[in-house]
Amino acid sequence: MTKAMQQTNIEEALKSQDKKTVQKWIDEGGKLSDYKLMDYYTKDSDEAFILFLMENGADIDAKAEDGTTALIRASFNGHLEIAKELIKSGAAIDAKYKDGWTALMFASFAGHLEVVRELIKSGADIDAKYKDGWTALMYASLDGHLEVVRELIKAGADIDAKYKDDVTALMFASSNGHLEVVKELIKSGAAIDAKDKNGATALMSASLDGHLEVVKELIKSGAAIDAKDKNGATALMSASLDGHLEVVRE
Repeated sequence: MTKAMQQTNIEEALKSQDKKTVQKWIDEGGKLSDYKLMDYYTKDSDEAFILFLMENGADIDAKAEDGTTALIRASFNGHLEIAKELIKSGAAIDAKYKDGWTALMFASFAGHLEVVRELIKSGADIDAKYKDGWTALMYASLDGHLEVVRELIKAGADIDAKYKDDVTALMFASSNGHLEVVKELIKSGAAIDAKDKNGATALMSASLDGHLEVVKELIKSGAAIDAKDKNGATALMSASLDGHLEVVRE
């Protein structure tokens, strides 16, 4: 068999996660250090197979064309053991995917609590920002990942950091109806009446989208009911605009 044919065969074995064939090739003198882990690590990869490749010297530092690293992939997939091994092996913890996403942002967005904890423990930048100002806390708040939100706050995340339009984590949680996250952010000192670039507050966002329980919580916590946005609209007007009767009554 020619060298080119051998290479083609091993690449096919790597793509199909054929551990037996790969192991035989290694036993015969093949070196995985010539192969990039990211070329064979996808969202559908078997975690044990990826660990096997790492243990046998696959290149863990090479990035995909879009900037994805093995640690970013592991964090988004929720592969805790792979993330641990990568960190132990010196993977760049704050390496960035295109436009600035980090491993911590991906793990927070996906709600992978244990991976988030591991990244924080290992020194990940809590307040790293995506190009438009998104932070890990904003992503976790947007998707309602309460335990991740708590972990990030405990680690000292900037609770009032602002997205490019001056939107905060509390506004994201409020507009999406994530009551428990809203409670956690308020308890932790989030600025309840912060305004985005249009002058809208968390209460206005919750009212506009009809999230009654969030509206109740914000009012109970002292949100300014009569605050106005740049167009002079209040939370009551926002609720009325979209026909949210129960919110109007509140």
